[in-house]
Amino acid sequence: MSKKSKKFDTENEVTTEATTAVEAQPKAPTIPKAPSLFLRDSSGVEFKFDRRNQLPKKAAAVGEITIDGVATPFQVTSNVGFTTEGHVIRYSWITLPNGQMGYITHDYEVTPVAGEAYTLHEGKANRANPARIAKDDTVGALRIEKFKVTMAARKAAEAQEPVAA
Repeated sequence: MSKKSKKFDTENEVTTEATTAVEAQPKAPTIPKAPSLFLRDSSGVEFKFDRRNQLPKKAAAVGEITIDGVATPFQVTSNVGFTTEGHVIRYSWITLPNGQMGYITHDYEVTPVAGEAYTLHEGKANRANPARIAKDDTVGALRIEKFKVTMAARKAAEAQEPVAA
């Protein structure tokens, strides 16, 4: 036998033994860094809480809701300019008592009202958010293009900021 074939045979044996030892150990369960949250209203409807880094700048506070007994101001935005009549979705933007910001999505044509009481829970909501329905192909495409332009401008601005050492 040549030296090459002997070397190759020994490497294969070592690799196989190491792989078998690693596979024999049970894997630890994965723990999410930020578990999913949902809000449940007084009638039992659950709303997925979608986290965001900031609240919308152009929306004004509509009133206050309570989350686990804590009065919380909220803002409302909608997709009225991008959808057909009868499929308008409104979003309540909230800062949770723990400081996390985000929104919940209401059903079609439902306008959130001040004074509603919610409780905060971890896990997955029992209700799926309603699907966005574009007014037409042009409006849907324009919405996507506006998003791409906004994200490109944001990334360019972040790239120009000096990095603190």
